[in-house]
Amino acid sequence: MEVRTLVATLLETAEISFEDEAALSGIVANAAQGDLADHLIAYSAKRAGCTYTATFDQQAASVVPSMELLA
Repeated sequence: MEVRTLVATLLETAEISFEDEAALSGIVANAAQGDLADHLIAYSAKRAGCTYTATFDQQAASVVPSMELLA
């Protein structure tokens, strides 16, 4: 089972609650494009006040809006 699918299933489970569940649900939906981990990293950086997340990962920089590619 893919991690994104597992997290989506857990979000639907009434017995489990998550911090900032609405945001996590949106992140999981957006992670259909790209890697869930990249989306979570960018979200955590944004919550910490960063304007962007620098990365060497070309794919992440192209699909995660707040990630910028380092040359």
